Amino acid sequence: MNPDKESWVMRDNAALKKSYRFPFLIANEAEGVYLKGNDGKKYLDFTSGGQTSNLGHKHPAILTSVKEQMERTGFSSLGWVLNDTRIRLAEELKKIVPGKSEGYVGFCNTGSDATELSWRLAQDYTKRQMVICHFGCYHGQPSMGALALNTSPHGRKYGAPQVPGIFYVPYPYCYRCLFKSVYPDCNFTCLDFIEYQFESRVIPEEKVAAFFFEPVQVHGGVIPLPDGYLARLSEICQSRGILLVADEVTTGFGRTGKMFGVEHWDVDNDIIYFAKSIASGLSLGAIISNEGIMNNFQGGGTFSGNPIACAASLANIQTINEQGLLQHSHEMGEYLRKRLSELDSSLCTIGDIRGLGLLTGVELVKDGQKPANKETTQVIDRAANKGLLMFPAGVFQNVLRLCPPLIIKKNEIDTAIDIIEKALKT
Repeated sequence: MNPDKESWVMRDNAALKKSYRFPFLIANEAEGVYLKGNDGKKYLDFTSGGQTSNLGHKHPAILTSVKEQMERTGFSSLGWVLNDTRIRLAEELKKIVPGKSEGYVGFCNTGSDATELSWRLAQDYTKRQMVICHFGCYHGQPSMGALALNTSPHGRKYGAPQVPGIFYVPYPYCYRCLFKSVYPDCNFTCLDFIEYQFESRVIPEEKVAAFFFEPVQVHGGVIPLPDGYLARLSEICQSRGILLVADEVTTGFGRTGKMFGVEHWDVDNDIIYFAKSIASGLSLGAIISNEGIMNNFQGGGTFSGNPIACAASLANIQTINEQGLLQHSHEMGEYLRKRLSELDSSLCTIGDIRGLGLLTGVELVKDGQKPANKETTQVIDRAANKGLLMFPAGVFQNVLRLCPPLIIKKNEIDTAIDIIEKALKT
């Protein structure tokens, strides 16, 4: 470690209480699909800034919109008055969110905020208290409610649930089906199990307000919902007066090759919420639902819907549409998964490659389907040292999570594949 880097690490350790996935990297610059360390080394960022910067780092359209908004209104959140930028963003979200053209928008600051507020809205509307979510899910971390709606290792490392009234059910993780069934012949045994829970009164349906789900379970292993699952889950919930709540915090704004993950299936949802990439890296969250549900929305905090983040979000949506990034995300995601399927590994075996758009999971196994979690950590560390940043995922932490910016090019994917291939060698 060079002296300057060592000094910064020591100062960080003395001043901050925070852990880092890449503690060796001091990122002082970022642009496009790259981070640059203070030693001058460039890193391909296949985390998209922790899934917040779908347009990549320092995109000129975002910089311009933020600068113009700051020059107009300064830095205040202006939460106690009307603001044209906030109104225009709410109108735009109503246009682009499927099935919500007549809905209403509520702003907050983070995905965890959006989870908490959606939970409360569901309880207020249904006059019920309990909720359901999946094994392996991740719906936030700083607050007690969002933390309680977690069963992924990433969420549970922050503590065990301390909020009552939550039921956890199996996610359709077809590669590791809990019921040893095979999709699609299984006809969703996992949903049969949920219905059995209702019928046997293990879950009292008349007390359940909402069912929270992710279109792609990201922290749980980058597992897209199998076709047909969401339609039947919707029927199960509707017949029992349970609201279906879609968490689009990671899957929204082009990540899956469509503007929102739920668009891969023609199924209505009662509440949809977003954060992370909604404002291309700035802190902003949003919830959208019908008037009856949103009548109980009381606000998302002092800084929610601040005009600077709203301006960035408008530019984010406009750029995704004008530059054809939805189709690009789909095409580059297909290319990435094709290249991954060609890899050979002597360290462990690639058990499964899955994903939608530029959200891809590579499950590493050994001795059949035994999770290769230690080897996965090795691969991520080796790749980082060679200039590629990836996150782990999965209930066993044996999945490479690849989510590069939507502006990624084929030659940059090829570079990443070369690094991963070298990292997979013993």
